[in-house]
Amino acid sequence: MKAILSIAILVSALIITNLSYAQNGGEGAFGAASLKITKMLGQNAAILGGRFGWVIDSQFVLGGGVYALVGGVNANFTDPVSREEVKLNFNYGGLQLEYIFLSQLIVHGTIDLLIAGAGTYYSIPDQSKAHTSYFTQSFTVYEPEINIEFNLTKWLHLDASGSYRIVTGFDNFQNIDANDIAGLSGALTFKLGSY
Repeated sequence: MKAILSIAILVSALIITNLSYAQNGGEGAFGAASLKITKMLGQNAAILGGRFGWVIDSQFVLGGGVYALVGGVNANFTDPVSREEVKLNFNYGGLQLEYIFLSQLIVHGTIDLLIAGAGTYYSIPDQSKAHTSYFTQSFTVYEPEINIEFNLTKWLHLDASGSYRIVTGFDNFQNIDANDIAGLSGALTFKLGSY
């Protein structure tokens, strides 16, 4: 929680500093596709996502993003009716704030913070055999991220990044807890748009 507060204060200070000086930055927007590689329940996993952003003064980005675990991961318990392995599925999305450092340089840095509503649900390969007592649950994810951004063209940008998912409000279920959902991710993001 201290890390989230520190990042929020840093981003706020950068925004206030930026707005205090009359810089000749521009505005723009982008849409982006992202692939994150992470571990969940001790297994390698991929998360696909998309995001959009409105770029203010070539530095501050106000936007949103949605992300989903690809194919689920084995939840390490079996369905009591079908005796099939249960999979954990996960998705999240919400407000995404970003600060771009020296956007005019071909290679530069950015930091961002995703504040997201999240959910999990459980499934088995053959849904017709699923036990009906499975439940979904909602919780909150905070994901600070550090990026190296490459301006490939005026309209195409590539981010290589590292992030950490912080999970709050997750209720333990079948020996799965918040630490099984939280974790480090490495990502590649392609942004299409001019800013």
